[in-house]
Amino acid sequence: MTAEHEAYLQVRECAVKALVKWATTGKNELAARYQTNKFLEASGANNLTIGGKEGIIEHRKLCTSGLAIRCIALLTSQELEKVDCLLKQIAIDDAPIPKRNHALSR
Repeated sequence: MTAEHEAYLQVRECAVKALVKWATTGKNELAARYQTNKFLEASGANNLTIGGKEGIIEHRKLCTSGLAIRCIALLTSQELEKVDCLLKQIAIDDAPIPKRNHALSR
């Protein structure tokens, strides 16, 4: 494995740990959001060039579904539902708006 892939796996595991901690204790929601957004950035979900904001949101939903799957064995069904709701909210609400080139023309 490359160093880049190792870093990606480490970011993913930090996000899973933060989500599990939040779901089980009810504390550190901001840490769970931060780690999830950090994972989404590392996965490239925010860099989609085709589809605009809708494409970015769909890619973020796919990536957050992967995080939810990683949490299945670690949480009860109620905790998993709580995590799933938070991940859906993060995927939609925290999605960056794609930058557009606005050139002046005559």
